[in-house]
Amino acid sequence: MSPAAPLAFLDTAEQYLQRARQSWSTATSAGRTECLHYLGQAIAGIEQGRSMGFDRLDAHRLKGRLVNLREEIASLGRLIDGSTAFFRGLSLQTGMEEGVAE
Repeated sequence: MSPAAPLAFLDTAEQYLQRARQSWSTATSAGRTECLHYLGQAIAGIEQGRSMGFDRLDAHRLKGRLVNLREEIASLGRLIDGSTAFFRGLSLQTGMEEGVAE
Protein backbone atom coordinates (compact mmCIF):
# COMPACT_ATOMS: atom_id res chain seq x y z
CA MET A 1 0.00 0.00 0.00
CA SER A 2 1.32 3.42 -0.85
CA PRO A 3 1.79 6.06 1.86
CA ALA A 4 -0.70 8.21 -0.03
CA ALA A 5 -3.65 5.91 0.72
CA PRO A 6 -4.00 6.81 4.42
CA LEU A 7 -3.43 10.46 3.55
CA ALA A 8 -6.35 10.31 1.12
CA PHE A 9 -8.61 9.27 4.01
CA LEU A 10 -7.31 12.20 6.05
CA ASP A 11 -8.05 14.56 3.16
CA THR A 12 -11.56 13.12 2.91
CA ALA A 13 -12.09 13.51 6.66
CA GLU A 14 -11.08 17.17 6.41
CA GLN A 15 -13.54 17.66 3.54
CA TYR A 16 -16.35 16.14 5.61
CA LEU A 17 -15.43 18.41 8.50
CA GLN A 18 -15.69 21.40 6.16
CA ARG A 19 -19.15 20.22 5.05
CA ALA A 20 -20.15 19.80 8.69
CA ARG A 21 -19.12 23.39 9.43
CA GLN A 22 -21.08 24.63 6.42
CA SER A 23 -24.22 22.71 7.35
CA TRP A 24 -24.14 23.67 11.05
CA SER A 25 -27.20 25.61 12.07
CA THR A 26 -28.71 26.17 15.47
CA ALA A 27 -31.93 27.26 13.81
CA THR A 28 -33.10 23.87 12.57
CA SER A 29 -32.84 20.31 13.73
CA ALA A 30 -32.19 19.35 10.09
CA GLY A 31 -29.02 21.49 10.10
CA ARG A 32 -27.84 19.88 13.31
CA THR A 33 -28.62 16.41 11.95
CA GLU A 34 -26.78 17.06 8.69
CA CYS A 35 -23.79 18.42 10.58
CA LEU A 36 -23.74 15.36 12.81
CA HIS A 37 -23.86 13.10 9.74
CA TYR A 38 -20.81 14.81 8.23
CA LEU A 39 -18.97 14.61 11.55
CA GLY A 40 -19.61 10.87 11.58
CA GLN A 41 -18.18 10.60 8.08
CA ALA A 42 -15.09 12.57 9.15
CA ILE A 43 -14.55 10.24 12.10
CA ALA A 44 -14.97 7.22 9.82
CA GLY A 45 -12.33 8.66 7.50
CA ILE A 46 -9.88 9.02 10.37
CA GLU A 47 -10.54 5.45 11.50
CA GLN A 48 -10.13 4.05 7.98
CA GLY A 49 -6.89 5.94 7.51
CA ARG A 50 -5.65 4.73 10.85
CA SER A 51 -6.41 1.13 9.92
CA MET A 52 -4.51 1.65 6.66
CA GLY A 53 -1.37 2.86 8.31
CA PHE A 54 -1.45 6.39 9.70
CA ASP A 55 0.79 5.11 12.46
CA ARG A 56 3.44 3.89 10.02
CA LEU A 57 3.72 7.22 8.24
CA ASP A 58 5.90 10.12 9.29
CA ALA A 59 4.26 11.20 12.53
CA HIS A 60 5.43 14.78 12.19
CA ARG A 61 3.63 15.17 8.87
CA LEU A 62 0.36 13.92 10.26
CA LYS A 63 0.29 14.83 13.93
CA GLY A 64 -0.70 18.47 13.48
CA ARG A 65 -3.44 17.65 11.00
CA LEU A 66 -4.83 14.83 13.13
CA VAL A 67 -4.79 16.88 16.32
CA ASN A 68 -6.51 19.79 14.58
CA LEU A 69 -9.10 17.52 13.00
CA ARG A 70 -9.90 15.79 16.29
CA GLU A 71 -10.19 19.10 18.15
CA GLU A 72 -12.52 20.58 15.54
CA ILE A 73 -14.69 17.45 15.48
CA ALA A 74 -14.93 17.53 19.29
CA SER A 75 -15.78 21.24 19.28
CA LEU A 76 -18.51 20.88 16.68
CA GLY A 77 -19.85 17.84 18.51
CA ARG A 78 -20.15 19.90 21.70
CA LEU A 79 -22.02 22.63 19.80
CA ILE A 80 -24.50 20.08 18.47
CA ASP A 81 -24.93 18.54 21.91
CA GLY A 82 -25.43 21.92 23.57
CA SER A 83 -27.87 23.11 20.94
CA THR A 84 -29.89 19.91 21.14
CA ALA A 85 -30.01 20.14 24.94
CA PHE A 86 -31.09 23.79 24.74
CA PHE A 87 -34.01 23.02 22.43
CA ARG A 88 -35.06 20.01 24.50
CA GLY A 89 -35.07 22.18 27.61
CA LEU A 90 -36.97 24.91 25.80
CA SER A 91 -39.60 22.45 24.64
CA LEU A 92 -40.01 21.15 28.19
CA GLN A 93 -40.33 24.68 29.57
CA THR A 94 -42.92 25.71 27.02
CA GLY A 95 -44.70 22.37 26.71
CA MET A 96 -44.06 22.33 22.99
CA GLU A 97 -42.94 19.51 20.76
CA GLU A 98 -39.17 18.93 20.51
CA GLY A 99 -39.11 20.36 16.98
CA VAL A 100 -39.57 23.88 18.34
CA ALA A 101 -36.63 25.20 16.30
CA GLU A 102 -38.04 24.15 12.94
